[in-house]
Amino acid sequence: MAPADARLVPPGRHGHLFLHAVHFDAGGRPASGEIFDVAPQSSARGTLSFRPFGRHLGVAAALCATLATCRFPTGVDLPASAVAFGAPAVYARWWAMAESCSGVTGSLRDVSFLQVPGVAQFDHNGTSVIGFWTNDGNRIVLAGDAMLDGGNVRHEMLHALIRVGGHPRDQFLSKCAGTVDCGQQCIADAGPAPAADPAALSISPATLEVTAEITPKAPTSNLDGGFFTVTVSVRNPTTTPTIARLGATNQRALAFRYDVSGTMGGVAGGEIVLDASSVTFDAGETKRHVFDFAIGNNIPGNRLPPGLYTMRGGYGSHLTTPVSVPVGP
Repeated sequence: MAPADARLVPPGRHGHLFLHAVHFDAGGRPASGEIFDVAPQSSARGTLSFRPFGRHLGVAAALCATLATCRFPTGVDLPASAVAFGAPAVYARWWAMAESCSGVTGSLRDVSFLQVPGVAQFDHNGTSVIGFWTNDGNRIVLAGDAMLDGGNVRHEMLHALIRVGGHPRDQFLSKCAGTVDCGQQCIADAGPAPAADPAALSISPATLEVTAEITPKAPTSNLDGGFFTVTVSVRNPTTTPTIARLGATNQRALAFRYDVSGTMGGVAGGEIVLDASSVTFDAGETKRHVFDFAIGNNIPGNRLPPGLYTMRGGYGSHLTTPVSVPVGP
């Protein structure tokens, strides 16, 4: 029987390190702020879970946690409360991103989308999941709260494009690394990272070229419903393979990152190293990571109120030059 994919829900978010968020009132005074204790928590994915002092950070999207793979057979039972929904406008751009990174093309119209309304996760064969893809009808089923989580939706779209329920490393951790979410179980399913080149030089992040690109450049609610991305690109400018030195051991070191600030507040966060391939670069190689944002009123959730913001990308300690970004209503 052909495989499918399911995304399980442990605490926290795959490899995502949320650093700080603060929201200012109209007079420029801090209206709310969150400093997060990021001590590692026990998790089958081995990621960090985030515990703001005095408040609970709601579960975002997460990855496979307990199964050996993310596969379910054709003919899986759909949740009883699942309802079909039309793909939001931004899905076309997310689909194009998955096509571009994978090198595989397909029709978004051939995919059926269903959601389980009002939940962050749902039961599937006795397991809590946030969503899955099955080639039984080429369907993607998502928890209602995960319908607009870009990295996770693109993960399922990649499955629909390559028609595989497992996580081939060539796609999830090479071609589409950083464009689709891939947590520790996804990494385990993909198999071990290739060994580093014995001749690779150990370098500091300052040696690498780091840039950040906002798409679209001037987000408004009329463009893809107000959703936009910050893509951080890191290039090895040397003619030799390199290993980025992000920390004493690179394990769980802060890799790709972002910092956004404006008159209404700011948020900073990033991705920790979960796979060795995220710090190894061939000569001239570029790696990328996509961070998803939207216009809204939840700064800790990367939903920014309209205003003028300063954005910086980064990799380890190397930050880009600040860029002004108008976020329109």
